[in-house]
Amino acid sequence: MPVFHFEQSKLCPCLSGAFFDTKCSHQRAHFISKHSEAALTALQSIHQIHILHEDIRHENILMGDRGITIVDFGHSRQSNNKIAKKQEYQELCRLLKLA
Repeated sequence: MPVFHFEQSKLCPCLSGAFFDTKCSHQRAHFISKHSEAALTALQSIHQIHILHEDIRHENILMGDRGITIVDFGHSRQSNNKIAKKQEYQELCRLLKLA
């Protein structure tokens, strides 16, 4: 199973750890706006090889010194279901507050 990481260094220390840390909301918002495209591209790459993550939620979207990382492929499956792919993409957009 491929692993998708989008590296970024020298981020605010408050971005490490929980996705929705209540501290430094301005820096978190800047980080998300800067790196959300990479996270969406990663999900599209997964979909292009016919894999659905099947568990897109806050706990599986990590922010830290490596950028935004999608983790936990324990529920993933092979599928070319375009509706399911669109739903996952929309859910990731919602979680990143892009929708």
